[in-house]
Amino acid sequence: MNENHRLIEELKKSPLFNMSLSSKELFHSNFIAWVSETYPLKFGKLLSDYFVEKNKFVSTEIKCVHRESRNLDLIIEFESSKLIIENKVKSVPDRQQLIDYKNKSNPNDLFVLLTLIRPPFDTTEIGWEILTYRDLGVILDNLKNLLSDNDSYNKSLLNDYVFFINNLTCITESLKFDTETDCYNFYNSDYGIYKEIRLHDLYIKYKYTQLVSEIHSFLQSKRENIEVLKGTRYSHENHKNKIVISFNFVNGKGVINIDYSNENEIIYGIMLDGIRYNHYLYAWGKKEKEKKNIANNLRQKKLWFSFDFIPENESYPKKGKDFNKFGNSMIYRSAKIKSSTTIKELLNRINTDTIRLQNIKTNANKV
Repeated sequence: MNENHRLIEELKKSPLFNMSLSSKELFHSNFIAWVSETYPLKFGKLLSDYFVEKNKFVSTEIKCVHRESRNLDLIIEFESSKLIIENKVKSVPDRQQLIDYKNKSNPNDLFVLLTLIRPPFDTTEIGWEILTYRDLGVILDNLKNLLSDNDSYNKSLLNDYVFFINNLTCITESLKFDTETDCYNFYNSDYGIYKEIRLHDLYIKYKYTQLVSEIHSFLQSKRENIEVLKGTRYSHENHKNKIVISFNFVNGKGVINIDYSNENEIIYGIMLDGIRYNHYLYAWGKKEKEKKNIANNLRQKKLWFSFDFIPENESYPKKGKDFNKFGNSMIYRSAKIKSSTTIKELLNRINTDTIRLQNIKTNANKV
């Protein structure tokens, strides 16, 4: 049994961990709110001491707590200060989201990102302080030591909570992969173990968020002549002639899109859909009716919908069908990603295909 498997077995024994599975982030926000309201003096002092260099607290007593207010996860109010807490358990912090939240709030408040893993960007540049769950565990452990024996039940709750968030932190930190040596094999036996305890969403989101960052950095280093963006799906007309990378979590799987368009009403793209590597075409307006002819032309000329890393007869769909479709606007063909494919090999494959994407319109018009 490896270390992660041992930690997962330990987590299964925690009552609070099992209670948290129905709503991970909300559970944690509610638990912290309960601590704040139950121990406003003791917990308030510990929080104010942690952030004392960033905020001069007039009073260290917590006055009130707000949950799920104005799209903010948690607000802890002191006499003249507010801690605006954005809680990230099952997802990775998004830089633009944090900027937007701060812009909608009082700039004099103290903005705190509570997260399992530190994000891949400097939060202080956008006005946010970080409180990791590991650091929260230390604060709550100190709180537990301040309680009297009459608080034995609450001390046991705090003890269980600190135990499980420390284990959860260790498990999450281990999800980082090595680009050079690790394989794109995210749906192995580890995935099954995480799914058993309903943490597969956290497992996949952290793996794929790191992969999006790796794809973004790799393409930026290789494609100096084109802007490479990452984020949510976007207005295609406003991002023409740019490569845009986005991630979604769909039916327990990670889905990454690498989109490009140099035409109106049409997008070409690469999709990592679980263990499938897809070439697709998405069209709307007048091009929507022409998409099948466009796709057939590209495939015949081997400009798109062909995979140079496998024989043609190993791609999908088979049995005389040219393309799969998703809704009325998207058609695609697929290749299976072998479990032995390294992350570095996958990055090189994506880079090669983004070069093909940029040349589709020019070459498709050649006789």
